[in-house]
Amino acid sequence: MPIAVAGTPSSASGGAGTDTAAGEKKPGRLVVFGDSDFATNQYLDDLRNRDLFVNSVNWLAGEVESITLRPNVSRASSFEMSQDQFRFLQFLSLLVVPEAIAVVGVLVWWSRRKAQG
Repeated sequence: MPIAVAGTPSSASGGAGTDTAAGEKKPGRLVVFGDSDFATNQYLDDLRNRDLFVNSVNWLAGEVESITLRPNVSRASSFEMSQDQFRFLQFLSLLVVPEAIAVVGVLVWWSRRKAQG
């Protein structure tokens, strides 16, 4: 994950910034990233790196109203199991886990009852 820093540089002498047509100083803007891989790697859509890059450019250009977070695009996923794996998972979740919880509950109850008496 890249490290991003955004800010408006300023100095005591007021030298930072650019002149506008009206002669007033407009503060300069700076965005710093740890590396450039975030804009080209396989996580461009998965980790919202595209939003980070586009919003950084919009902020640098002074188009603050264009900064948005686009909606997440969800993809359908599938998980395939063999019949044996399904039976094992069913056995585990319907029999083993509930019985283990019940046994632990009885043991705790019994130990507390024994400690009181």
